[in-house]
Amino acid sequence: MSKIAKNEFERFIRITGMTKRRFSEITGLKGSSVDKYIDDPTMLRLKHLQLLSNANEFKDQEVGDVELLNMINYDDKQ
Repeated sequence: MSKIAKNEFERFIRITGMTKRRFSEITGLKGSSVDKYIDDPTMLRLKHLQLLSNANEFKDQEVGDVELLNMINYDDKQ
């Protein structure tokens, strides 16, 4: 049985097929920091969102840093 995504951001990460390792490679975050930021994406800095939006996994979905920010803000208001 697969784990249920905690937020829209994590759900999107899974849809794109991005692994935690790839997330780490793109953002420069290491170890438990990756889990922390996926669990609470409101903690991500703008530079992380920009790096993620330029990743091939996200470009395929045509999602930019503004869309990522909106996705995170939507979750924060729930």
